[in-house]
Amino acid sequence: MLSKREFLKAVVGLTTLVGTHSSLAKEAAQFPMKRTAIVYYSHSGNTRTVASRISALTAAPVFEIVPQTPYPNAYRPTTNQVREEMQKGYLPPIHAPSIDLNNFDVLIIGTPTWWHHIARPVASWLSQTDLSGKVIMPFNTHGGGGLMQTRDDFVQMCPKSTVTQSLTVYGNGDSDLDEQILRWLKEANP
Repeated sequence: MLSKREFLKAVVGLTTLVGTHSSLAKEAAQFPMKRTAIVYYSHSGNTRTVASRISALTAAPVFEIVPQTPYPNAYRPTTNQVREEMQKGYLPPIHAPSIDLNNFDVLIIGTPTWWHHIARPVASWLSQTDLSGKVIMPFNTHGGGGLMQTRDDFVQMCPKSTVTQSLTVYGNGDSDLDEQILRWLKEANP
């Protein structure tokens, strides 16, 4: 059983948390995300977590890119495979998301950073998808490398699109992930 002091601390903490999420909800509601979809690939779950948070803040639908043959779970075998694929220019076959691009003007596209670049399944999807005239809002997750060449990859692979600035998230985000996302949405607003 909680002491009176512990109970009061918990109530104050909960009140602060609710207040923070309430102000975030108000802020998110002010951001217009009409005709926007989120498309992502996630190997470890980090990019999926960020895509889910963006969706929760914008109400944009989410679509996942899935490789036909999953990458290994272990870190070293995955990095070795990715390095070899990149050296050969190999784009793995994917299960493309069922998205009608005619319904969307803005695509928020998420990728983990692999060997300084976008993940190969995302490169596969971009290479087989006509995104002409679309606004691309890229985001990447990483384990310490930061943005690297991921935004440059989007610019190169989407030459007939407008590519905004990127959101770069370490791991699956810090406790201020929602604030980072909202700041990025405001700054990158097409």
